[in-house]
Amino acid sequence: MEEIAETNRAAGMEEKRLDTSSEEWRAECEARLVASWKPDRIRAYLELVEKARGVEAAQKLRLAARKLYGQVKNSQALPATS
Repeated sequence: MEEIAETNRAAGMEEKRLDTSSEEWRAECEARLVASWKPDRIRAYLELVEKARGVEAAQKLRLAARKLYGQVKNSQALPATS
């Protein structure tokens, strides 16, 4: 856990404490995972999310992952779905 906190601090990310059983925590974990993938995998996953949870959920995940991707990778934006 300390390693993650240190990585977040190094990336300039705000450290915050979340209840690990909350929806906010689940969404943050999912966004971190998605942000770590290659663009083709991200695109495919976001399409699945859109079909299963709707356009709004896919957009919210895409934006959260894009924010993390930019902070951690300091690189180009994530691809858009569709």
